[in-house]
Amino acid sequence: MRRLLPVLVLLAGLGSSISFAQNKQPQDPFRRYLAGIRANQPEAALMRFAVECGVNLNRNKARYAQAPSEKFQVVMNLAHALEDQETDYYGTVAVWKDGQNVLVEYWGLDLELGTQLRTFYCLRDKQIQIVEDIDWAYFEGEGINGPIKAHWTGYEQRWKRKSKNSYSTVLLRYVNLRENEIPKPTNDYEIPYASKTFPEMYSWQDLKLPPTLLR
Repeated sequence: MRRLLPVLVLLAGLGSSISFAQNKQPQDPFRRYLAGIRANQPEAALMRFAVECGVNLNRNKARYAQAPSEKFQVVMNLAHALEDQETDYYGTVAVWKDGQNVLVEYWGLDLELGTQLRTFYCLRDKQIQIVEDIDWAYFEGEGINGPIKAHWTGYEQRWKRKSKNSYSTVLLRYVNLRENEIPKPTNDYEIPYASKTFPEMYSWQDLKLPPTLLR
């Protein structure tokens, strides 16, 4: 299930540097997500996606898993997410099942680079029908054109299943921390790299998640 997150390039030989240390930014996307879970306040994006996927979040309870290293482990909730971290990579999933419809919310973090990936999957009869990604990166420090104000920038992508082995693109855009659309950054070094051009997973089996999450 692990996917490579964007690799952000530090400016070298130009008398400037960019820091991606996310521990200076407590209100990052993933910690905001965890705070919402604890407060029983689902993300607006999740609620929208659930309606499109045909999953009723109120009637169906989520099942969770987290990956402190390479392998996902089923947990009761995400109350202790990140406490068992073993490597710079960290992942979590939440799965809702509503009849033949399944919604998966995946988070992958590179804690060294300060990059975060959130992916929604919508499945029907264990086949992925819709995929949504946001790749976030944290920027601050000195750039070619002077100081860079600390901020998160995300690149959002949405796809729908077109055929057995392909998707069609629905949406491509840059977003801020509140997931509102913003113009494409004018400086290339403030652009988060998208993790994939197109999804390469088509079924529940491709996600390689613990099967008990579907019970």
